[in-house]
Amino acid sequence: MEKIETTREKVVNDIEAFYDPNVWRLITINTLQIGDRLEAQWIFAKVGVLAKTRIVFAMFEMDESIPSIRDICPTAIFAEAEQLDLMGARFEGAAEGQFLERDAARMPLRKSTKETDDRNN
Repeated sequence: MEKIETTREKVVNDIEAFYDPNVWRLITINTLQIGDRLEAQWIFAKVGVLAKTRIVFAMFEMDESIPSIRDICPTAIFAEAEQLDLMGARFEGAAEGQFLERDAARMPLRKSTKETDDRNN
C-alpha cells in the first residue's frame, strides 16, 4: 500500500498526476473524524495487480469544502454523496440525501459534536 499525503489545494492535481482509468480504479472514499477535523481518503486499486493500493489523504476542517474528483473519476459521485450523508464531509457539489432516509439521523457515523447534535434535534 502506498500512502500519499496531500493538501486541499493539491489533491485534485495529485490524483490527476497518476490516475488512468485503464490502470487504476477508485475503490472508495472514506472520511475519518480525528479530533475536530476530518481526514479524507481516496482509495485506489491497480487493475490486475493483487493488493496494489494507493491512498491519497488530506486533513480538512469539519465545515471546510472538500474538492471533488468527479471530473477525473465520474464514479466518485456516489462515494462523495455517501460521505456527505454519513459523515457530513462537504465534498463540492455532492448531493445530500442519497443514502439516508429523510427522517434518519444526520451524520450518523460522526462522533457527537454541537453540529451533529443541532442537526439531529
